[in-house]
Amino acid sequence: MTLVDIYENEVKPRIDYSSELSDLSPIKTAPDRYKLLCPNCGKKEAFLYTNTGIIECNRKNNCSYRTSFLAYKNGGDYPRGQDYVKAIKGMGERYGIVIDSEKSHEFIKRYEKKQSDQQILTKLWDYFRSILPNSRGAQYLESRNFPVDQKRFGMYPKTEELKRWINEQKIDLNRCQNLGLIRGDFEGRLVGDWKTKDNEICNFWARSLDGKEPKYLRLKGHAELRQDYPQGSESIKSDQIIWVEGHLDVVASNLSGLSNVVGCGTATVPDKAFQTLKPKEVILCLDNDQAGQDGTYRFIEKHRNDDLRVFVAKIPYDDCKDLADVYEKYGKEAVQEFFQEEKLIHGMTFIADHILQKSKGDEWNSYTKEQALSELITFHEKVAVKNSWKLTEFFWTRVSEALELSTEEVNEIAESIESKKKKEQIQEQAKKELNSALNLFKEGNVDEGAKLVETFNSEVQGQLTSENTLQELLKPSSEEDVIKEFQGLSDNVDTGYKISEDIAIQFPAGAISAIVAPTGHGKTRALINFSLGVLEKNPDKSVYFFTYEENKSAITSLFLNTYINEELSKNNRRSIKHYFKNIEDKEEAFKYFINGKTIP
Repeated sequence: MTLVDIYENEVKPRIDYSSELSDLSPIKTAPDRYKLLCPNCGKKEAFLYTNTGIIECNRKNNCSYRTSFLAYKNGGDYPRGQDYVKAIKGMGERYGIVIDSEKSHEFIKRYEKKQSDQQILTKLWDYFRSILPNSRGAQYLESRNFPVDQKRFGMYPKTEELKRWINEQKIDLNRCQNLGLIRGDFEGRLVGDWKTKDNEICNFWARSLDGKEPKYLRLKGHAELRQDYPQGSESIKSDQIIWVEGHLDVVASNLSGLSNVVGCGTATVPDKAFQTLKPKEVILCLDNDQAGQDGTYRFIEKHRNDDLRVFVAKIPYDDCKDLADVYEKYGKEAVQEFFQEEKLIHGMTFIADHILQKSKGDEWNSYTKEQALSELITFHEKVAVKNSWKLTEFFWTRVSEALELSTEEVNEIAESIESKKKKEQIQEQAKKELNSALNLFKEGNVDEGAKLVETFNSEVQGQLTSENTLQELLKPSSEEDVIKEFQGLSDNVDTGYKISEDIAIQFPAGAISAIVAPTGHGKTRALINFSLGVLEKNPDKSVYFFTYEENKSAITSLFLNTYINEELSKNNRRSIKHYFKNIEDKEEAFKYFINGKTIP
C-alpha cells in the first residue's frame, strides 16, 4: 500500500474535522458534509465535503473560494514531496496510524522521479513553442483566425532535430524515449500541452496540418503520466464543466472567454476523465456531425440516473463542424451566444429530439410514429423513478409537439410506464423482504419474520394507495383544466315533466340527482317516466338504468307497461310476466306494446 493509499483508506476515514478545523467553527450537516466559516470571505457559507476533501464557499458570485483540506492545513499550498510525507505522518500519528520509513522513502523516490519527468516535459514544451513562429503551424493558425500564441501552441520538429536538441541540452534521451516523446508520426504537426488539475503537463496533442489521418494524435499511455485528466483540467474552478471534442475546440472556447472547458479528443467522454473531475453539471458541445451527436446521446443515456445536470449546446451553423470552426468563421461572440443559458437544451430534450430525428426519416407516417414511440417508451422505462420529473418536463413535452399528441395522450403513456416501473420495484422489494422473512422463520425468529412481513405489507399498501387514480382529485386545476371541464359539460337534461306549470323537472349536468321516498311510493315509476321523457325529447341519446333491487326482466316489464292503456291485472306486472313466460309464440306477447299506446 502506497503512502497515498494509506492516507485515503486509513487516515482519512478517522479524521476528526471538528477538531482539525476548529478555527472555522465546523458544524456537521450531513454524514459527508460540514458547514464552516469560509477561510477567504469569513462568511459561514462554506462547506467541507469529506469524500473529496474539498472546502468550497457557496457564495458563487461573491467569493467562490475553493481549496483542499490538506492545502488548508498546510497554510494554503498543497503539500508535495517531503511536505506531503510530513503532513500525512503527523496526521497518522494523531489517529494512531504509524507510517514506516520505507513507505515514506518509496513515496519520495516516486515524487522525485515525477518531478524529473515534469522538468523534461516542460523543457520540451518550451522548445516546441520556440519553433512555432514562421512555421507551417503559424500559417495554419493565421488561416483559421487563431492567434499565433506561443503560450498555447507549439510545433513538433523532425525527430532527428529533436534528438540533437535533447543531447545539446543534456536531457536524458532514453527517458524521453521511455516517455514516448520521440514520435515520428508527430513530425510537422501543430502541438499543444495537456495538464492535470495541479497544472502539471501529462500529455501532448498533435494536429495534422496536411489532412493526414488521424487528424489528432497524442502520447500513448504511461503509468508515470496522469492521462486520466482531459485537456483543460488545470482551468477547472467549479463543479460545472463544458465538454468539447477537439483540442482546438478547447483553445477556441478559452479565447472566447469561456472557462471550465475540457476536451475529450474523441466523440466519447472517457469514463476515467469524468470520474476524475466529478462534476455536478455538464454542458456538452461535441462535434456537429453524426459521431458527435451519437456521443452526446451515449453520455446522457449512460448518466440518465446519476445525480448530474446535463445540458447540450448545439452548434447552430450548418457550415461549422465544431466549436473551432465557429470561432474561425463567426468570432468569439458567436461562440459565447449559444452557451447562453436560454440557448442550452436539457439533456432529456436532446434524447427525445435524437430519437425522433432518427425515427422520422423523410417524413412522419403511422409506421415511423409507432417506431419512434416504441423507442421513446423504451428509454423512459430505463430512467429511475426519482428522475421521472425530468421526463415530464423536458422529454414528453417535445414528443407531444413532434408527434402532435395531446397532453392527455402523452400523460397517459408516461403514467402507464411509471405505474409499471413502480410495480416492478415493489416486486423486487417483495423478493428481498420475503426472502429475509423466510430466513428469519427458518432460524426460529417467527415474531421478527411476521413483523417484517407486516411492515412490508403496510409499505406496499401505502405505495398502492398513493398510486390510486383518486389522487388526481388532489391536484390543483390549471386554467386549461377548468376550461376543458366546463366545455365538456352538457346542458341540463329535461325530463318533459313539470311541477305545477312553471317548474321544469331536469337532471342537472355534472351532478348526481336523487329521488327519495319510502318503499312503494313510486320512486322506480318516476325514474322510468323521467327516462322515457328524456328519450322522447332526445331521440338520438341513450339512457342507462341501474338498479340493485330488481332483476333486469322486472325493470324491462315496467318500461313496457308504459305502453299499455288497459289494466290487465294489478299494475299489469303479472300479465306481462305471464305472456313472456307461457305463450309459445313470443310475438303474441308484444301485441299490447305498440307505438300508438292502444290495444288493437
